[in-house]
Amino acid sequence: MKEKTLHDWWKSKNIDFRTAPFFENDLQVIDFGIYNTHENGPDFFDAKVRMGTITWCGTVEIHVCSSDWDKHGHQFDSAYNNVILHVVLKKDKEVYNSRGEKILTIEIQPFNLNDRLPESQIPCAGLIHGCSRLSVISEMEHSLLNRLDRKTSAIHSRQHIYHLDPEAVFGMLLFRSFGNKINQWYFEQLFIAAYPFLNRSRGHETVLIFGLSGLEMPADITEEWNYLKLKFQIVQTTEIQWKSKGFFSGSSPKKRIIQLITMYQYLKELDWLWLRAEDWITIKKMIVKTKILSGNQFDLILINAIALFYWWYAEYSGNTEFKHKATDLLLSLPPEKNAITRYWENLGINSQNAFDSQALLELKNQKCTFTKCLECKIGQQFYEHNERITKPGS
Repeated sequence: MKEKTLHDWWKSKNIDFRTAPFFENDLQVIDFGIYNTHENGPDFFDAKVRMGTITWCGTVEIHVCSSDWDKHGHQFDSAYNNVILHVVLKKDKEVYNSRGEKILTIEIQPFNLNDRLPESQIPCAGLIHGCSRLSVISEMEHSLLNRLDRKTSAIHSRQHIYHLDPEAVFGMLLFRSFGNKINQWYFEQLFIAAYPFLNRSRGHETVLIFGLSGLEMPADITEEWNYLKLKFQIVQTTEIQWKSKGFFSGSSPKKRIIQLITMYQYLKELDWLWLRAEDWITIKKMIVKTKILSGNQFDLILINAIALFYWWYAEYSGNTEFKHKATDLLLSLPPEKNAITRYWENLGINSQNAFDSQALLELKNQKCTFTKCLECKIGQQFYEHNERITKPGS
């Protein structure tokens, strides 16, 4: 068995939950993470697992045998200190990170060949053309709300872990939105490192954020960074393991940090909490005109930071008006274009806006991938008409 095969199983979520001890100690995998195709380091980033009532966010490392952890020298490498789950085919020993902390290790098994998901990404792809438009719209709305609730739950966990107030939650989401899929976790860590000093270093944000990033900074601000370290007694205990291979220069961590600093300085001067969808669209035009970000880049920030913050804040404050602000914003943005939305388009289900595209991403990733047809209003319609859709475990 090759390790790459295990990567493929995990990446496709093709794990047999009926035999793998996934719920040992109340463990649940919420997000399998993002596959690291760029460079050395853990195999999957930005994963989430829940142990009891606590949600952990970090990286996942995969081996054939757990003893491969030591054979590869991970017990001495600080890049593996944020591994929250060690996934193996055979657990033959306990393993530890460079801080001496035991790494949670679980065994997995693939689906039997007869139980594998259909080759189609959508189990009902051959039938969906006969589904009523009402069922599709109803499921999309349900999936979008599930997506916002699911992501909000993760924000609540981070808020409690880091002891963040609403302004800090907004900042964390803004930082994460600049990280693309691969570097989201590291932008979050950059914010957590910078947050205690940001309000005390007005006018020095560029130097502070660059210095804490660990990336090479312009020579003309090195002296100012040394001054800030002395003034605030900043001690960097952990180096951020940025992923930079495979990126164009315009999306490298250094370039994204420069864009982030510009956006952060601009947004902190706005009363962003009360801005409406039309206000954000006006801001977008200004951002694009001044070439701070492209329209697509700013749309992703509005989707992954602003709208998500509004949804979270509605629950935090008890003011449901902010849920309307979140959905209004998504309805005002163009749909995302990616492999999943294009697949839905080929099935005749088009996205008119970001509300739709976010809904279809959630439906595919959280229901179709796991063949949860009976939990889907589209799938339920086929069952009502005695159409047979294979469901693992049935």
